[in-house]
Amino acid sequence: MPFTAVEEQHYQTLFKELAGSCGLDIYGNPAQDNWDLEDPAVQSAMRNALDRLRQTALHPEVGNRNRRALGQKAAPMRTVTEVLDAMLEQSDGARRTDERNLLALRITKGQILAALDHVKEAMALWKDVKERSTTIVSDCREQLGKEIEEVRKKDGDGSQTSSDNGEEDSQDDTISPKVGEARRRLRHALEIQHRAVFFCANGYFSIKSNEKMTVPDSEEFKQLEEKETEHYNLAKRIRKEILQEVWSPNSARLNSTNVHKELWQSKGFDGPACGRC
Repeated sequence: MPFTAVEEQHYQTLFKELAGSCGLDIYGNPAQDNWDLEDPAVQSAMRNALDRLRQTALHPEVGNRNRRALGQKAAPMRTVTEVLDAMLEQSDGARRTDERNLLALRITKGQILAALDHVKEAMALWKDVKERSTTIVSDCREQLGKEIEEVRKKDGDGSQTSSDNGEEDSQDDTISPKVGEARRRLRHALEIQHRAVFFCANGYFSIKSNEKMTVPDSEEFKQLEEKETEHYNLAKRIRKEILQEVWSPNSARLNSTNVHKELWQSKGFDGPACGRC
């Protein structure tokens, strides 16, 4: 029985992934010169690959590993159409992750340029990341709103019951995994936006403070100072929203100071910059 188009696409994608895990390309050629067929790790990877490919030839969700790979654990086996939806969601998630990683690398490149006293080149990168991340944040907000609205339409009575019990209506991520995923995407986007905005503020501070670039107390100096303050304040608002997302009604309340410190240190900073944050 031939594959459907969805099954064929899924099988070929999985084949490429598993071939890579065995150290081979899709034609069976070793990816590295020191590849050894007698290596126990290679043989184990090959056995696992053959098991999964044989299972996938029957259905994309046959076998525990195949089910987990498509985001399924113990629910009934899905139809091919439902598997296609899962594949599209995974592809979209991978695209978002790659885009986020690209923006993070551009921020890091800006840091390197700033360390080499190329502040204006760094600012161009940070501004670009800020604009792109702002668009992504807007899209994530819109998607989150749609998912929450969908949950409320499906279970309006449940939301009312939660309100009557004094619980927050916003516990939608415990009701719908899609709401939780939308919130995680928004938080990740906010983190990138926060870094871009903060480094833009740092850039304005550096340009303003450099007398070779800016005459002290000049009109340009004042404009740069206004932009610096504006961006530091925006960074604070974004950071406040991120910290609000960290706490959930179903977990222990976290101390906001400790959370802020952990978030700050995770970005590679030992302390606040310029006394603003």
